Amino acid sequence: MRAILIFLLTSQQNIFSFTLFRRHQIDKSCSAPLLRFSTPSNDDFWEKQKKLAADLNESVGKSLKEEQMAKYTKRAGLLLGDTFYFSILILSILWCCANTISTPISYTFGATCGLAYSFGLSKYVETLGGDSEAEATVEGAGFGQARFAFLILLLVLIGKFQSSGAQAIPAIAGFFTYQLASLSQALRQFEE
Repeated sequence: MRAILIFLLTSQQNIFSFTLFRRHQIDKSCSAPLLRFSTPSNDDFWEKQKKLAADLNESVGKSLKEEQMAKYTKRAGLLLGDTFYFSILILSILWCCANTISTPISYTFGATCGLAYSFGLSKYVETLGGDSEAEATVEGAGFGQARFAFLILLLVLIGKFQSSGAQAIPAIAGFFTYQLASLSQALRQFEE
């Protein structure tokens, strides 16, 4: 009885090994032999699985990119809002404490150029991760590249109107008010 059982087990193993050998092909394109199931329905299944995985990666990538872009747009808006807030706050202090009217006016001109610069900077940063075919990323690229024109314009106009009472130090301090807003953004806790 024991001998018959052993014979049946070994013969089943041999039959199983033989069928595995017949149902698989050795892939000769690799240096190491790989076994591959060769029925046409299974090949279609794996092609469908590859297509499904590619579609899933593409949709997840797009939704993640859109989510990150929405977060960035929100933060850029907060930066511009904070820049405007600090500009108004400092302008009010200068209006009350300054001896001449030219100090708050010079600061206001500098703060306006700084606000425009920070808007251009946010448009430039928005285009960094995008592709050239996306219309939304290309839209603000020109304005972002011209952001340094605001600093140059500020310096030229302050130099030109310095004889009329424009002051360089308040104007340059007004321009760099966006740095206070940037520091405020760095210290703020964001819920994500």
